[in-house]
Amino acid sequence: MIGASPCYLNHPDYSGGFTSADLNNIYKAVTHHFDDWVIDFASSAMANHDKPHLSIYFAQTIRSFQPEFMLTVLSSILNSDFRDRLPSVVTPTLIIQSLNDVFVPLQVATYLNNQITNSELSIINAQGHLPHISAHPAVVDAIKAFLHIPPTLTAPPAAAVRTSCSNSCSPQA
Repeated sequence: MIGASPCYLNHPDYSGGFTSADLNNIYKAVTHHFDDWVIDFASSAMANHDKPHLSIYFAQTIRSFQPEFMLTVLSSILNSDFRDRLPSVVTPTLIIQSLNDVFVPLQVATYLNNQITNSELSIINAQGHLPHISAHPAVVDAIKAFLHIPPTLTAPPAAAVRTSCSNSCSPQA
């Protein structure tokens, strides 16, 4: 799982990252200002301001969809709630989380890790919601570590921020 969330909407006992008002604002922006929303969404999702080509490419991809279709997809994703199904997942599961994901906060990844038996949370040195695009070597190395295959990432030690925890993981300050 990369940047996964079982539920994006905040509830009294759960922080998914978005309020109902947030979701309504997203739906209004998609409906009334699609082109502006696409630019903002792509930039926020990529969160790699030093690599603007990634946001531009992602925005072009999103623009290939009709706004009505995008609204349907977003509504389906953002209104889903699979929290009650997590305890039934027994397959060994890797949860990959970037350091800064505006759509899936770290506490959501920690929640997933605590709710899924046999899960491992790997916090990688990456920004944004799409690290498999912006930081694919870090994602590959996290997968290799999970599969017990030696890593290939050659970043300097200061950039290596990989943190793993098996279930009951608490974010470190």
